[in-house]
Amino acid sequence: MGGQPEVNVNFLMFVPAIPKAPTLEAAINGANIAISLPTQAGFSYQVQYKNKLTDPFWIPFGSPLNGNGAVQTVFDSISGRERFYRVRIQ
Repeated sequence: MGGQPEVNVNFLMFVPAIPKAPTLEAAINGANIAISLPTQAGFSYQVQYKNKLTDPFWIPFGSPLNGNGAVQTVFDSISGRERFYRVRIQ
């Protein structure tokens, strides 16, 4: 065929999908703060916190959440303190 490379049009390649970074939502629920995040099946979500943004490390909060395609919520006691939260996706 005149030096043309072979092309296999019936070839599929699967790559892991990268989940969209979730937007955390926080709401006061009695003496607790409720932190909600949308999850995607096949991924694990670890909520982390810092008491001050200048703290050197993020601390895991609770156990990792298994994504299931639904919004999941974790609760933390308010008890008069300030915290910053984020989520790590694996």
